[in-house]
Amino acid sequence: MRLPDGNRPVLRVERDSVCAGDDGDAPHAATFGFDRGDSLARVVAAVVAAKYLPGVAGGEATWTVRAAGRALAVVAQQWDAPAMLVNPAARLIDCVRSDHASLFFWLRGADRS
Repeated sequence: MRLPDGNRPVLRVERDSVCAGDDGDAPHAATFGFDRGDSLARVVAAVVAAKYLPGVAGGEATWTVRAAGRALAVVAQQWDAPAMLVNPAARLIDCVRSDHASLFFWLRGADRS
């Protein structure tokens, strides 16, 4: 994965805020370029490796990766690798059903009231 170059599909990612002070730049959107053959596991790992997700005090932030209304993976600050909830070899493009891919990283345990 690389930054978008105009010739590749673009992945838009957004994430929850981790605290009130983090709300200032919500929805924390970023974009990445990806290849049509990139697996979901590769893409999620690349987003994590890019340090897109912030850590939290205590070291146990857990995120559910969602797209097209379904959970695809779980990323935890304390884990070495994401846990895939779908076939890890599945292509990102098939999981999101669009060249205009979008993933949302939902902070588990965040107050939704």
